[in-house]
Amino acid sequence: MNDMYAKDISKKVKTSLHSRMKEGLYVSGRCPFGYMKDPNNKNHLIINEEQAETVRLIFDLALKGNTYHFIAQELTKRKIKTPASYYNYVWNTKSINTNCISQEYGVWVDTTIKSILTNQIYVGDTVQGKTKKINYKLKKTIKNNPKEFIIVENTHEAIIDRDTFNYVQTLLPKNVKRPEKKRFYLLDGLLYCGDCKHRITIRYQNKTGRSYTTCDYYRTYSKYHVCTTHTNNYETLENVILEEIKSVCEKYLDKSKIKDSIGNMTFEDNTLKIKKQIESLELTNKKLTNNLDKTYRDMLKGIIDEEQYKRISDSLKKEIEDNKSNIDNLKNEQIVSNKVDKKQIEKYIDEFLSLEKPTRELIVNLVEKIYIYQDKRIDIIFTFKNVT
Repeated sequence: MNDMYAKDISKKVKTSLHSRMKEGLYVSGRCPFGYMKDPNNKNHLIINEEQAETVRLIFDLALKGNTYHFIAQELTKRKIKTPASYYNYVWNTKSINTNCISQEYGVWVDTTIKSILTNQIYVGDTVQGKTKKINYKLKKTIKNNPKEFIIVENTHEAIIDRDTFNYVQTLLPKNVKRPEKKRFYLLDGLLYCGDCKHRITIRYQNKTGRSYTTCDYYRTYSKYHVCTTHTNNYETLENVILEEIKSVCEKYLDKSKIKDSIGNMTFEDNTLKIKKQIESLELTNKKLTNNLDKTYRDMLKGIIDEEQYKRISDSLKKEIEDNKSNIDNLKNEQIVSNKVDKKQIEKYIDEFLSLEKPTRELIVNLVEKIYIYQDKRIDIIFTFKNVT
């Protein structure tokens, strides 16, 4: 009896919380870094300026093409307090040894940087329901599928504007798998195998004193002959690629033409999730169309009557139209979320056209991927389609 009562109470509490989440009310205990609870409304977030400055700095560093690890090290060097040490400092000051920097300011780690850079809460949206309890008897929680997150847009003031946030998401894949190396490579994280589409890594050889590229997939599974080495002298390769980028610029020396078309420039689709959703809906529609054709044939053969055909066909047609509408919405979402900031891209173009000493920041903002083929062909994919 007590067990049934506990289960019933748990269900009611969960239903109540979900209902409040869907209303955009913030119901979690601790506020996300950069925010605090409104003293006049505990379910509303307001900006904590001290922490918000750190959040803005993290996004600024990410815009320059830096890795999670580099940003974490930079914040630690600058003695900027981590979220954990900040809460420690506020709630448990007696335990802090102010002579010890690591305890007073904390040490930033990659996972903290990643969680901030990918958290939609900073554009003003409430994102909740990320975890759930296994059952009412256990306190252990598990992560929810992102599709199950409860997201309500524009519920509080944004720290990062939506365009900047979306832009950073397109830059992250270029940097997340770049290991910290003693040597800096301008094109690190941008090189891909043109044959198997896996990453190409850059390795320094002490014996020769030179750096070489290798297909990562081949290096890992060489005994299975899944690909080829794709070995190139990195310094030579970098020079060839930079010359290729310059030649592309020369085709568009008329800046006015470039700038007139900036409004139509969009980033290459980096959102695999949206792409998969579109492909899935298109495949579903193909199957539904086949079913519609089969239903028509069944009516002609007398297997079903005209009334049954009409009822089934109307249902199938409605589902097809709904899917088409969803596909259009997803495609619009791709375009809107990946719009290039006009002033920013003009700045990059101006720098690019006078490309004497390219920076990592400039390269990652202009180049999406670089495919290297075994036959030495090079295919550069730019972040704006008009230049490809």
